[in-house]
Amino acid sequence: MSEVTSETTPTLAAAIPEKTSETLQNYSNSHSVQITTIRLNGDNFLCRSQSVLMYIRGQGKIGYITCDKKVPANDDLLYATWDAENSTMYSDLGNQSQVFELTLMLGEIHQEDDYLTKYFNSLKRLWQDLDLFNTYEWKSVDDCNYHKKIVEDSRIYKFLTGLNVEFAEVRGRIIGRPPLPPIGEVFAE
Repeated sequence: MSEVTSETTPTLAAAIPEKTSETLQNYSNSHSVQITTIRLNGDNFLCRSQSVLMYIRGQGKIGYITCDKKVPANDDLLYATWDAENSTMYSDLGNQSQVFELTLMLGEIHQEDDYLTKYFNSLKRLWQDLDLFNTYEWKSVDDCNYHKKIVEDSRIYKFLTGLNVEFAEVRGRIIGRPPLPPIGEVFAE
């Protein structure tokens, strides 16, 4: 992720001289969001564009692309809001698309020809990325701990189901132990 330096701020302010200080603050706080992990390869434009449009529609910002969202007059009080939304539409769309793409990748990943460690680390990296999007507000510590156990159990099942057939015996031993051990122990076994 690139850092915003003091060298880029004057250029940004010069490029948008009519913006208010609040809008400038929004610009400096915004960051790019990966809407989809589908890489454009020449054969998948339709799939990628549908993902992007679905996401933009879900954020209620499609009017900025289709020009259905009318531009207020420059002296209208709503102009600053419209301009800020229009300018930041591509950089401040949210995270739902990323969560969807990460979940999709998790559903498709299997050990196959990878070493066990590489497979586990690939899952762990995706899980850590997903964890960044969690914004849960717990009412109690017990609720939090219960949710963490459910998530860990789900991740253990995902790990086990993606293993190659030569690990069927180990998989059976782990599933047969109530309660499930922590995921680190599952991997070590």
